[in-house]
Order: sequence, then C-alpha cells, then structure tokens
Amino acid sequence: MIEALLPWIETEQLFAVLLEQDREAAPGTLPLARPPAVQDQILLKRMVPADLYRTAMQTGWVGVHALSFALRHRITELQLLFHRHYEQVDVPLQQCLLDSWQRIHGPDVLPLFGFSPLGIHVSWRPTGLCRAFDAYSLWSCVTPTRGIFCEAHAAEAFWNPQDGATQQAIMFRYYAELHNFSQYGETDLEDMLGTFWKRYRTYTASNLDEAMAYFGLRDVKDLRDYGTQALRRKFLQLSLIHHPDRGGEEKDFVRLQTHYQRLKLYLAEVS
Repeated sequence: MIEALLPWIETEQLFAVLLEQDREAAPGTLPLARPPAVQDQILLKRMVPADLYRTAMQTGWVGVHALSFALRHRITELQLLFHRHYEQVDVPLQQCLLDSWQRIHGPDVLPLFGFSPLGIHVSWRPTGLCRAFDAYSLWSCVTPTRGIFCEAHAAEAFWNPQDGATQQAIMFRYYAELHNFSQYGETDLEDMLGTFWKRYRTYTASNLDEAMAYFGLRDVKDLRDYGTQALRRKFLQLSLIHHPDRGGEEKDFVRLQTHYQRLKLYLAEVS
C-alpha cells in the first residue's frame, strides 16, 4: 500500500500545495501559538487519485495508516531539505524549493514543517536562529546559532537518535524510515490509532456548535452554505482583531484558530 501511495505524494508537489495554502500568511514575526493545521485529507485529496484514496480508506486501519505514513514521510523529507546545514540532502531540489519559498516570503526566513493529530503545520524561523519546532509544544526558539539547533535543543537532530527530544523529533524519526510502516498489523493499528485519533478528534457536536456560534453561523446548513472560502475570509478578518501583533490577546487568537480548524475539518469531511 505504501509503495502505491508514495509516487503520488512527491516532495515537490507536496511543497507546492503547502505553499499555496500558506501564500496569504505573513511570517514577519515568530508565531505565538501553534500554527494552523492543514488537514491530512485536504492534502491527500489534492494529490492521490480518488480511486486509490478510496481503496486505502476502505482497507481498514492499515490503509488509513498508509495514507498518514506516506504524507508524514514526505513532510519529514521536506523538513530535512530546509535544514540548511544538514548535508545529506538533494541540493538542487533544496535550492529549487528554497527559491520558491523566498520569492513569496523573502530571503530572511526559512520554513518549518511539523504534524500533530490536527494535521500538517507550516511555520517559519528567521535565518540564524535555532530551528527547533514541535507542533505539539515548541513553536519558537529565539536563540542565535550557526548550526541547525541551539545547544538546548541539540536532541532535535532526529537523524542522530538522542534522549531528550520532543514528541515531534521522535515522530520524525519514526516516519523517516519506510520500514517502520510494516511494524504494525491491523489489530495493533486499531488499538493504537483508534485510541489516538479519538482522543484528539478536532470536533464533537457540542464544540462544533460553539465554533459555529463564534463565526455567527446558526447550524451546519449555514456552515455548508457559507463554504470554505467565505470561512477563510471571515477567519482573516477576525485575525486582524485578535492577533497579538494587532493588539489582541493570545488566548483569544488561539480560540479563534481552534474554532476555525474545527469548522474547516467538518467541511472537508462532508465535501
């Protein structure tokens, strides 16, 4: 299954899709909260043929894990490509993707990639600062360094196994090696992934209602009629009010992001 999926999720194509999702972002300052996530299914449906995606979803937990693993394997490759001082990379590809990024964001920031149960996160870091990034808990490090990581975050070099790494580095280490995909069978994955994703499910009936009310929507019919594009425009309008850089409170901006992600996920699942 994983061999059938990987050719469709090419590193360059994935980066182009993420760059398109990120095009309206303004990385002038370090993120104060976890960057918004792009749900797996949104990215996968853009790249994987519909029949192959459907087959994987109908194969059980092994198929679901194959989709997740293939996507996160490529994200791990992207992370390595943009660690400028990491030597074991495809340099022409690295430069090509870097040029694409800098045409939009300028020469003084580099992208960062990560993932969590919410999906794929794209962040950034000014050049010359530590590039440690954990989509679960470590959103920024402002320590200057000549290498990739500062001394305090040396364990984030997931290609050299070390103790003390964040959850993100541990997961990068797991998804970097394709042979790890075959470590678990259907029963193992049902126990592991079922519990994992239920724990982190982005919405329930009650918090979906809360998110709709926050955006001024009465019910799911209103939400479906509203659609993804209008929802994004509303999110950007509210961001101008609640973002800390605009004088807002961090807790209010985090709440806005959470509600937005819940509504986006619902729309993606019913589309």
